[in-house]
Amino acid sequence: MSAVSIALASVLLLTLQIVLMQALGYAQGHHLAYAVISIALLGFGAGGAVLTLWRKQKPGALAGIYVPGMLLCALSTALLPFPASPLLAGLEVDLLHTDRAQWFLLAGLGAVMFLPFFFGAMAISAAFTVRAESIGVLYAANLAGSAIGAAAALAMLRIALPEQIISMLAFVALAAALPADKHRRLLAFITLIVVLAALFAPTLPRSPYKPLSQALLLPHIERTGPLPHPLGRVDVVSSPALRYAPDLSLQYTGPVPAPPHVYIDGETSAQLIPQADPAALIIGQTPRGMPFAVSKPQTVLLLQPGGTPYINLALSYDATITAVEPHPHIFKMLSEIIHTPEVTVLRSDARLFLSRSTLPPQQLIVFPERGMFGGPTGLQTLGEDNLLTVEAVRKAIALLAPQGKLAFTVWLDAPLRHAPRIVDIAAAALREEGVSNVTKHVAAVRGWGSMSLLVSPAPLPENDIAAIAHFADQKGFDMLWPPNDTERFHGYADDELDSILAELLGNNPERFLTEYRFDVRATVDDRPFFN
Repeated sequence: MSAVSIALASVLLLTLQIVLMQALGYAQGHHLAYAVISIALLGFGAGGAVLTLWRKQKPGALAGIYVPGMLLCALSTALLPFPASPLLAGLEVDLLHTDRAQWFLLAGLGAVMFLPFFFGAMAISAAFTVRAESIGVLYAANLAGSAIGAAAALAMLRIALPEQIISMLAFVALAAALPADKHRRLLAFITLIVVLAALFAPTLPRSPYKPLSQALLLPHIERTGPLPHPLGRVDVVSSPALRYAPDLSLQYTGPVPAPPHVYIDGETSAQLIPQADPAALIIGQTPRGMPFAVSKPQTVLLLQPGGTPYINLALSYDATITAVEPHPHIFKMLSEIIHTPEVTVLRSDARLFLSRSTLPPQQLIVFPERGMFGGPTGLQTLGEDNLLTVEAVRKAIALLAPQGKLAFTVWLDAPLRHAPRIVDIAAAALREEGVSNVTKHVAAVRGWGSMSLLVSPAPLPENDIAAIAHFADQKGFDMLWPPNDTERFHGYADDELDSILAELLGNNPERFLTEYRFDVRATVDDRPFFN
C-alpha cells in the first residue's frame, strides 16, 4: 500500500476509462462511450460502500484487502474483452424499447466494465483507511497517478487499438499488487491468466449499421488500417462499387467516381479523389458547388474539408486554398495526394484555427457539411460541435474579405431540424455583427437530399443572385432564397422549408423558434449541440 502502488492503481483506472470510451465509441457509438464514466463512478461508489460494510463486520480485516483487490482488478481487466465481445455482437441499442433481451445484453456489458473499477476502488479505499496517517501522501499519489493515466492513455492510443490495450493494462494492476508476500501463488496464477488474455484477446465487434461495416460488405474491397489514434482509428476502404455522389444533380450524365473512402471510428469522414480523376469535380454537380459557381473565389479556406472533393473544385477556379484538417492520419493522406503549391494543408482543430488564424482575408470559407441523409435520431443527437456555433461563425466572418462569403451544407432531415438551425446560426451571427436586415445577405439552394447556404456580411449583389438562379436551373436544383418564381424540381407535400426560411430571416424569428415543434435555436459555445 505504498504511494507508488496507489499511483499505479490510479494510472490503471484512469487509463482504462479513456480506453474503454474509445473502444465502445468504435464498436457502437458515443452514446455507450458516455456510459463508461458513469459505470466507473458507480464502481468507485460501490467499492467504498462495500468497504464500509466490511469495516463494520470485521474492523481489523481491511489491511488484507488491498492486494486481493488489486489482483481481482487485474483479472477482471484482463478478461474484460472476452465477455464484452459477444455481448457487443448481439447488442442493438436502438431496439432497447422493443426487445427486452437487449436490456440483458446491456446490463451484462455494464457489469463486466464495472468490475475492474469496483475492485480497484475497493483496494484504494482500503489503503486510504488503513494508512490514514499518511493520507496526504497517498492522496497526492492518487492524483498524480490519475494525471499520468490520462497522458498514458493518449500515448498508448497512438500506437495500439483500444481492445489491444485493455488486457495489457492488467499488468499495471499486477505491479500495484506487489510484493504480495502472502498471496504469491494467487499472484502467479493471475499473472498466467493475464499473459494468456493479452495474447488471445478478441477484437471488439463493430455495429453493422456503421458506414464502415456496410462498406466492407461490398465486392472487391481494398482496406488499409485500422490506424490507431486518440482522435479515432482510421480505415481507408476502396471498392469499384463504393461511389461518391452526395445529392448529385439528376441531370448529370457524366462519370461517378469510386474513390478511397476514409472512416474515423467506423463513420465516413473523407474521400480521396485524385485531381486527375475524370470525375474529380463531381461535387460541383451537387448543391455544394453553388458558392464556387457564384463567387468564383480566388482565396478559399476549407475547414475539415472531408478529403479532396472541395480542394479539386476550388483548384478548377484557380483559387489559392488553405485546408484545415484536425486528424493527423487524414492530414498525412492529404499531404501525400496533393502536389500543387496552390494548396496548403494545415493540421489543426478548425475552431482553434479560426481563433488564431493569421491568414489574409478570404473570399470564401467553407464549413464542413453536417447531418446525414434522413437525419440522426435518439442518442446520436448528443454530440457536441463547437465549429457550428454563433461564436464560431463570427470568428469566420472576421476572416472574410469585404465581399467574402461563408458556405454551409446540411442534409435535410424529416421533420426539418438541421436546415432551420443552420439558418438561425447564420442569421444570429449576422445580426450580432450589426446586420439589421439579413434577408439580403443569404442565399439557399436545395437538391433532392441537402441544402447549401451562402452567407455574406455584405448584401448579395443582383449578379450573384442571378448566378445562383442560373446554377440551380442548370443543375435541376431549387433556389429557395431569395424568394423567386423559378421552377422547382424537388420538395414534397406540405413542404415547410420556404416558410421556415422566411420566418427565420424575417424581422420576428422568435415567434417561429418558440412555436416550432423542435428546438432549432442557434447553437452557442455554452450549448454546442448542433444535432
